[in-house]
Amino acid sequence: MKKLFLAIAVALVPVTALAQSASPAPSAEADAVEEARQAVAQLDVRRLSSDRDYAAQILAHLDRLESAAGDAVEFRQRLDAIRIVTLHTLQRREEMRVVIGRMVERRSRDPETYRWPFIGALELEDRPLAVTVLEVASRNVPGVRWRELRDIVEEDVMWMLLRELRPDPPVRVRLAEALFRIGWPGTAEFGDADPLRAILVEDRLRRGDTAAAAEIAAGISSTRPILRMIVQPRFDAVLAPGRDRIEVLRAAIDAEDRATAGALASDPDDLKRLLYRAQHLRGKGHEQEALRLLEPLLSDPAATARRSEEGMWLVNEAAYSLVAQGRPEEGLRLMAPLAALPLAEHPYLISVSINYAELLFEAGHHQRAVDHATHLQADAAEFASDYGDLWIASALACSLDRLDRPIEAGRQIDRMRPLADTNPAAVTMAYLCLGRDDDAAALMVHRLSAEDPSEAILALQDYTLSRGESQNGALYRRLVALRERPDVRAALARVGRVMPLPLARTYWGGF
Repeated sequence: MKKLFLAIAVALVPVTALAQSASPAPSAEADAVEEARQAVAQLDVRRLSSDRDYAAQILAHLDRLESAAGDAVEFRQRLDAIRIVTLHTLQRREEMRVVIGRMVERRSRDPETYRWPFIGALELEDRPLAVTVLEVASRNVPGVRWRELRDIVEEDVMWMLLRELRPDPPVRVRLAEALFRIGWPGTAEFGDADPLRAILVEDRLRRGDTAAAAEIAAGISSTRPILRMIVQPRFDAVLAPGRDRIEVLRAAIDAEDRATAGALASDPDDLKRLLYRAQHLRGKGHEQEALRLLEPLLSDPAATARRSEEGMWLVNEAAYSLVAQGRPEEGLRLMAPLAALPLAEHPYLISVSINYAELLFEAGHHQRAVDHATHLQADAAEFASDYGDLWIASALACSLDRLDRPIEAGRQIDRMRPLADTNPAAVTMAYLCLGRDDDAAALMVHRLSAEDPSEAILALQDYTLSRGESQNGALYRRLVALRERPDVRAALARVGRVMPLPLARTYWGGF
């Protein structure tokens, strides 16, 4: 969520509204009120996000205007939106929380008034508060304005929030309910809402409402959530009961194949459709076909990444496709221009920059991986979530181990361990890199015993396509070998099944 204020800095208030909304001030204060109105009407949001002296001046003006606002609720709401950004710059966090709370309590019907409370809650790293903002918004904004409400925050931020809430299922369910209620993300393509349906299916099962779970599950059509369900027997009664599990998966893969091909054919210039098609092809192990699809955009990777976040991910998919085909140096050449761009100017590139560290390790450039990951670790507090920070530490630990620097590698493990539940896959990979199979097995048992064991179950599957020999082959073999340990085998048998999946480990496998 870092740098979110700056990344989406927009005009906070129409200046005419500020001029018209304030109640008439006593003549002795008229000049001061007019000065405050002018200052706020000419607000520099970018400066407000970074200049503490300027923020303090604006805060004084807000106080002056609020004293003249009378009962103008809408005007107060607009002032509070600016106040959130101002208090954030001044690091007055508890006051921010109070302002967010009172904005939400007004139960506005205007979707725009929820934008800054939501962003402010994310900046406070108060995820339950952020969910409360969206929950209240979803119940008070009328349906005809849900489209505006869906636009409050970008999709990648929402998916990050859903991922970070995995350790807190009740709050995650509240978020999924609110998003599902307003039809987020607003498209019917590619099963975009299926992950929300999957969360709600889980919730209904926890409540013992199998009928409701089955009704929601019937609307799921995309491969990813269906894959997660077919490897867990607890979903047998709600997802296509009585049907062969592999048959259900193949039907989803075929349906996704038709949907992604058809969508791209109808609009070949849509980068999101191109990304979904490339990811689908990679998931089936059709790496060469995916790469041919992406090649027209690869002559200038940095320019493609600057077009949009989809452009960034298209370059990322092409690089991983090259690695999966045994061409890691070409993959690195594609990623290098993106990793070289300054994160301060392009904060959304943090994910690709982290992946670049991993690819350097996989390609055997261990010192370069250490140098890059060390640099990233210094920036992580500002640009990366804890989830991303653990992938940086994992790449660093693995590379340090290959350079025969075990003490430093061990320090990275010690750094990761307290946050293991935030990104257990990254910690598992680091354990396997260092040959700490007992630790990896213990963590895997813990993951299989968690509220949501699906990622651990998927990591232990038998992927029959593109097994990753040219990528992380030795680590994948060590990962799968964990299945044969009695403690892991017993934990897996309680919650999952291993199946011969017609999918590519290089895309789906993970750790």
